[in-house]
Amino acid sequence: MELYTPGFNALAGALDVLSAKHAVIASNIANIDTPGYKAKKLDFKKALAGSIAGNSIAMKRSSGKHLRGSAVAGSPSAFVENQVNNSTRNDGNNVNIDKEMTELAQNSIMYEMATSMIGKRFEGLKYAISEGRRS
Repeated sequence: MELYTPGFNALAGALDVLSAKHAVIASNIANIDTPGYKAKKLDFKKALAGSIAGNSIAMKRSSGKHLRGSAVAGSPSAFVENQVNNSTRNDGNNVNIDKEMTELAQNSIMYEMATSMIGKRFEGLKYAISEGRRS
C-alpha cells in the first residue's frame, strides 16, 4: 500500500503553490509605495499543474522496506509574472491594495482548507493503524 497517494501529492503541491502565492501577494503589498514597482501575480492553476504533472523525481530507496515517494523538482516561482494592469499611478506603481487584500484573504482561506484536508487524511491513517492493532 502506498502511503502517499496522488491525492495527497496534489494537496502537498497545492500547499507549496499557495505559500508561493502568499509571498507574491505580500511582496506586492510591501511595495505599494515603491515608485515604478509593477505588481506580480502567480497563476495558481498553471503552477499547481506544473507541480503535479511530471515535475517530480523518484526518491532513492536503499531498502525494500522504505516508503516510495517523489520530490518536486519544479518551483511555483517559475509561474510568477507581471500583472496586466493599465491603472498606473503618477509614480509608475500599479499595485491595487484592494485587489491585493482580496487575493490575500482568498489565498488564506484556500491554504487553511488544504491544511485541513491533509489533517483529515492523517487522521484517517491514524484511525486505520489504531484499529489494525486492536484486531
